[in-house]
Amino acid sequence: MFLKNFSYLTFLCSFFTASVKADFQLPSYLKQCSKKSPDFHRCMLDNEEALLPHIIDGNETLNIPNLNPMFVPKIVVKQGNKQIGLSMEVTDVKIYGMGGLKINQLDLNMDKKHLKTRIVIPRLEIIGNHKTTGNIMVVKVYGQGKFNITAVGVDLEYENDFDYETKEDGHVYTMLKSQKIKMLNFKRVHYNLENMLGDDKLDTAVNELLNQYWRELSFDLFGEMQEDLLDIMRTVVNVILGVYPVDVIITDYNS
Repeated sequence: MFLKNFSYLTFLCSFFTASVKADFQLPSYLKQCSKKSPDFHRCMLDNEEALLPHIIDGNETLNIPNLNPMFVPKIVVKQGNKQIGLSMEVTDVKIYGMGGLKINQLDLNMDKKHLKTRIVIPRLEIIGNHKTTGNIMVVKVYGQGKFNITAVGVDLEYENDFDYETKEDGHVYTMLKSQKIKMLNFKRVHYNLENMLGDDKLDTAVNELLNQYWRELSFDLFGEMQEDLLDIMRTVVNVILGVYPVDVIITDYNS
């Protein structure tokens, strides 16, 4: 879910940059690109990087919410293996760190109507409330309280498929058809869940076990988060795509 949100940023940037009406003047931080140019992907990537600071903090004109922090009302995660089996419900979730997002690779195929990007987020801090049941090794846990999960070196891949639509103004617009996000790796994820057993020393021991098995927990957790985030992104991306035509910033769109 969480990384759903990341996805949204990438596609949003590509086509926000690739779309401003012909009678509009592009902002100074954006430039026109030619798909015939050997530097086409570099040009579009530069535009995405230039646009990100204008998106992360929200855009009232286009009703884009503030993404730093991002807010997710509820996430339910179930994780199970020989060492740890947990059912976790987290609520009032805030995700900090989107301002550090970097798009390292971009492949935009206008003919196949497909976008693929590689995204790195140096640090994500996720806070909220948890209600957790299950077992960690032989220890039965049932607790609820505050939590903090900090992910370092988040590496993910975002892809989407889109289509074109010519509107009454004569301009060509893009429409989001499908999207997906894949978590590739983390450098490290740190867990701190309060009140797991109601005793400070026992809670410390439980969190030490969670951090011992951080990798197994993290892929399940972020796998659940990315679906919710993709839902948020889909709404925002469709707003952007319905406002700005793709045939303005890509000068040889029809060629």
